Amino acid sequence: MNPQVVFALGGPGAGKGTQCSKIAEAMEETMKTGENKFHFLIDGFPPNEDNLQGWMKVMDGKADVKFVLFLDCSNEVCINRCLERGRTSGRDDDNKESLEKRIQTYLRFMRPIIERYEKQGKVRTVDASRSLNEIQKLSDLLSFLICCAGLCRCEVSLRQRRMILLTLP
Repeated sequence: MNPQVVFALGGPGAGKGTQCSKIAEAMEETMKTGENKFHFLIDGFPPNEDNLQGWMKVMDGKADVKFVLFLDCSNEVCINRCLERGRTSGRDDDNKESLEKRIQTYLRFMRPIIERYEKQGKVRTVDASRSLNEIQKLSDLLSFLICCAGLCRCEVSLRQRRMILLTLP
């Protein structure tokens, strides 16, 4: 069986990195008890068509994209979250000018990737516009991932883009 992949996509500030990290944290205990196999949740990839084409060229027949987890929220919510995060994170790109560019980049490059998978029936949308407290509960997201993908173990591998290795029992 080929490795099964879930791409986590959404605009800047939608919560991709936060939610992927929380999923790994919530599942840390179960990953200690088992073998790590071939299920991956990849945060923020592919960001554009070139990366998707590269993925398809290299991974065709070697890994299957099970679905895209789309963390959906308005551009206004994304901008407000990033500006709030910028007050404490020290991230240089969490300012109004950079955010306008990042939103445009998302709309121009990543959004078509989501639409492409949507046409294939492979997009699962999570309302990421709710309050941070509601999102941090993770009940919808965790239940969704566990039910749809049968995921129950994970292991974190640190890279520029967080990749979370999820394994079957």
